[in-house]
Formats: sequence, C-alpha cells, structure tokens
Amino acid sequence: MKKRLIQFLTLVMVLAFSTACFAGQKETIEEGADLRNIKKLTICLPYYTKMLEGEPTYEEFLKGLAEASKKVKNYEVISYNDLAREIKADTAIDIRRLPIPESKKVYKEYVGKYADAYMFVTLANNSRVNMFVSVHDAKTHEMLYDFQVEGGKEASSKTLKYYQDLAAKFYEAFGAAIQTQIKKFRGEDDD
Repeated sequence: MKKRLIQFLTLVMVLAFSTACFAGQKETIEEGADLRNIKKLTICLPYYTKMLEGEPTYEEFLKGLAEASKKVKNYEVISYNDLAREIKADTAIDIRRLPIPESKKVYKEYVGKYADAYMFVTLANNSRVNMFVSVHDAKTHEMLYDFQVEGGKEASSKTLKYYQDLAAKFYEAFGAAIQTQIKKFRGEDDD
C-alpha cells in the first residue's frame, strides 16, 4: 500500500513538473495557407538576446535552432549559415558580413531560390521563456503558420538544451500540421 502511494505521488510530481516546464503551446495556420508543398524550410536570423550569464550566445542559439531539427522527417531544415553559403556561392554576397538590415533584404530577395518557406524565431527570455515562430512563404513572404510555446520561469529554463527542446516542439508541430493538410487534401480521416 505504501509503495503504491509513493508510486502515485511520484507520477503526480512527474506530471506536474512536465506541465511546469512546458506550460503551453499554440499554433495557427493562416487562412488559405497551403503547407503541403513545403519540402525545405530555412532559418532566418532570430530575435534573441542573451540576458544572463550561462545562457547561450547568439551564434550558439542560431546553431542550436538548426541542431534541434535533426529528428525532422517530412521536410528539410536549412540552417542560416548553410543558406548564407549558398547565396555567397551564387552571388558573391556574404550576408553574414553585411549590416543586419541589408542582410535581411538580401536574404528575402534570394531565399525563394533555395527553400519553400523560412522561419523567423523570437525568443523572449526575461521573466518566462516564450518562443514564437512564424513561417513565411519564401517567394511571397506571406505568413503561413504561427507557433508559440511557453516555457518555464526558472533559470534552468534558459539553457541551450532547453531552447532546443522548445524548437524541437515547433518542428514536431509544424511537421504534424503539414501531414494533417496532406491527409485532408487526400480525403483521409485522422480517426
């Protein structure tokens, strides 16, 4: 009896902790957005500022976003640096060396040649960690999909690993949204 009580309390604590770590997520597919043809998604420069000692640098965060996509199965994620190398090889313009406003302009001009869509990440890491991701069509730049995941308040929530876990939640949800649209188009039921 005592053993079952301890097991039950342990289970309750695990569930409570997992809920506290990732308090919630929300996704929106824009009306009329067609995600079915997205085979390549690229990462653009995120909006992230290191706030505390121990948090990842900007470059580590950018690299971490790409590394978090390793388990993606139904679309390819292209890192910002890989796309920058492609643009440089084709145009001799190194967007990594340009001032940010000019870099963004060149990125938007050429991204449609290399990807179907691009993602813009904003990480708010002050009192509570919140990650916002918007996915835009690489040719028209219209927003297709929006995702938000709310993380924890504690300092342990402000590590590269934690940020990668949040990004992995996005990649998983986005992949599921693509598959749901494909199934609906084919007339398949989710049941």
